[in-house]
Amino acid sequence: MESPEFVEAMQRPECYPHPARQIRLVETHISWVFLTGDYAYKVKKPVNLGFLDFSGLPQRKHFCEEELRLNSRLAPQLYLGVVAITRQSRGITIDGDGEILDYAVRMAQFDATQTLDLLAQRKQLDRAAIRRVGIKLADFHRALEHQVAQAEVGDPQPGTPEAVWAPIAENFAQIAPLLADAGDLDKLERVRRWSTAAFDRLEKLIGQREAGGFVRQCHGDLHLGNMLLLAADSPLNPTDKRDILFFDRIEFNPRFSCIDIAGELAFAVMDLEARELAEQANLLLNTYLEFGGDFQGLQLHNFYKVYFAVVRAKINLLQTGASDPRQVLRHAGYREFVRYLNMAVEYLRPRQPFLAITHGLSGSGKSVVAEQIASACGAIRLRSDVERKRLFGLAPHQSGDKRIYTAAASKQTFDRLEMLAAQVCGAGFPCIVDATFLKARYRRLFSSLARRLRLPFHILDCRAPEAVLKERLVARSELGDDPSEADVAVMLKQKRVRQGLTKNEAACTIAIDTTADLRLQEIVDQLGR
Repeated sequence: MESPEFVEAMQRPECYPHPARQIRLVETHISWVFLTGDYAYKVKKPVNLGFLDFSGLPQRKHFCEEELRLNSRLAPQLYLGVVAITRQSRGITIDGDGEILDYAVRMAQFDATQTLDLLAQRKQLDRAAIRRVGIKLADFHRALEHQVAQAEVGDPQPGTPEAVWAPIAENFAQIAPLLADAGDLDKLERVRRWSTAAFDRLEKLIGQREAGGFVRQCHGDLHLGNMLLLAADSPLNPTDKRDILFFDRIEFNPRFSCIDIAGELAFAVMDLEARELAEQANLLLNTYLEFGGDFQGLQLHNFYKVYFAVVRAKINLLQTGASDPRQVLRHAGYREFVRYLNMAVEYLRPRQPFLAITHGLSGSGKSVVAEQIASACGAIRLRSDVERKRLFGLAPHQSGDKRIYTAAASKQTFDRLEMLAAQVCGAGFPCIVDATFLKARYRRLFSSLARRLRLPFHILDCRAPEAVLKERLVARSELGDDPSEADVAVMLKQKRVRQGLTKNEAACTIAIDTTADLRLQEIVDQLGR
């Protein structure tokens, strides 16, 4: 499109009310972004693409204000205000008092090399950053209002089954005419049939979740490229620890952002898996569940991952700009289309669930082992320390009082863990229940559940010398960053009252020395049997 006159003017330092050095223009299909050094200015292009309408000046002002309002909640240090682009006698300036030509969102300019997609590309995306993403996303979803924007006249209300199915059907209808390869058409049809059957099965649950408040105005486009790692010494970081910011939340169409929170989580997980980061994807999923607790949403997880993989496939296909299927085959976007279509097909394959429990004294390394095994085999980890606190309205790292550690509270906790394990396995996921399991009756509770569900059952027996247990518990207490509040005195009491594994239990036990290197692949192979 032909650029307005202010685009050229905004590439000159005198346009700005502050020093501007090495001005750089970044252009997307819907915006111009001017990087000036300390600040960035994002201007919406006067386009109408159907799903967004920036064609008039009033609309662009409105959506600049919406972008500021929505993103200030997630990244207030980045989103600073809406400014007018004005014409004065001395030329075009930002926030002058002359004729208003357009509007821009004024942002603090950040180090673009620290977005999580680029960190992943450089293999610098560590587990601590992924944990922070999961915690941040759970906190964000919990703080959102349950109410969402009202639908336009004639459109279904966001999050209802009708609104969920419409774009799914549209994707298949738009993709098929652009394909020439019979293999691609066959894969697309397989995904379409699976999606139809899955929607029929899940339609009632989708409606229940919309009625129950799980549909909220989420981020709407939460891939790694819209996540920023702030170093502890960053001028944009008010804390003394590394932090993650989510930015570029969708403002232009509530149809894309008013979605089930389980869908937003699935999109972020899918984006990690698309980058071949399966272990990080599992860590994100488990961290989110640990801090958010939406285990019911697991039933929708694969359904939404398939949907978003198809969306990504379609976008790459449409970006070829070709309408002739034979021409599509020659574009680079076609290769990306095939990659995402293959991902969607891979998601159709059923998992091989199992049920496993940990066993061992506090400090024996159960939680570390359970997390590593879960990441390696795509399992969901349930932590007794976390679920015990959730029962009493506490966050994972909040301290509890004596009432949450009574015998009655323990029974409530294990009853909840059993219910959640059944829910997790019912959604098709392997499940590892992380607790001491020193009492035989609680171990029997889960071995019986595995028999009812006809799943393999295993006990992960974690062992370490007493001196090591004491050392770990003292170190953990000093850090104060773990949901478990067991100390050395608790461990010594556990040692006195524990009930040893029976001969029958020994037959399904995997012994793990947590002071040695974890035989991860060997353990994963055993869990599948």
